[in-house]
Amino acid sequence: MTAFLRCYPLIVAQTVREVLLSRRTLLFVALALAYPVVAIVAAQRLGDSRRVDELFCGVTFGVYFQGLVPIVSMFFAVSTVREEIASRTLVYLITGPVPRAAIWLGKFTAAVLVCWLILGSALAIAICVLPMIGEPGWRGDASITRATLLAPILPALLAPVAYCAIGTVFGVRFQRAMITGAVYVVGWEYVVGSTPAQAGVRSLTVVDSARAMFFHGVDPEAAREFRRTMLLWASGGRRNISIDLIPSIPEAVWNLAILAGVALALALWFGLRRDYDSASTDD
Repeated sequence: MTAFLRCYPLIVAQTVREVLLSRRTLLFVALALAYPVVAIVAAQRLGDSRRVDELFCGVTFGVYFQGLVPIVSMFFAVSTVREEIASRTLVYLITGPVPRAAIWLGKFTAAVLVCWLILGSALAIAICVLPMIGEPGWRGDASITRATLLAPILPALLAPVAYCAIGTVFGVRFQRAMITGAVYVVGWEYVVGSTPAQAGVRSLTVVDSARAMFFHGVDPEAAREFRRTMLLWASGGRRNISIDLIPSIPEAVWNLAILAGVALALALWFGLRRDYDSASTDD
């Protein structure tokens, strides 16, 4: 335990520093900044006092939670692990007095912190700028309610944790982890996460919980059309629409905690059992 407590923060700090100094990180920073740009431009050009909440909900759900969050989180979670393995520096770590649990949990924590920084900065820009759109000097008279503006914060904090935990499993277990992560995001999160609630399997996706927290957080009156569309979609187009089809916020939080916990347990299990000293590192 002493070795873990000594090594874990060092691995986190070193990994965060390496990731932030990487040129590839700039690409994802630019990608993340596309979200506030789209949200601000849409609100300024198309929004008014009756539509800006709807626009914000649509852009945030489509661009941010279904696009940026899974892609950015999966990339950094996988890359922080696989680069350590590919460069063979992992062999020197595990042959020294560094617990493997500290390595994998340190990489996971570093990926989460980087995702919070990049994705959180993009969300913060949108949250800070959007309320000023209706003020003098800005084009249009758009205004957004406080509840809708703050609704993405909780899922934006929790969803990257679950995605990074899953990405860590892929990085530890698979050589082509980046491809596996891409297949997971497209084939599981996008496809399965878009099935009607009656299918049941949708609860095993991260996006479903993020969507539920966002749904319950927005202003019910200002974002009425967005909520109605979500309920209609959740019911599979049926006439009998019930809000019970959307998980509550506590249920969504608990679901993400289970997904992240199981993923981290698997990552530790695979990471503790695998022989990284031999050629099997590249299997």
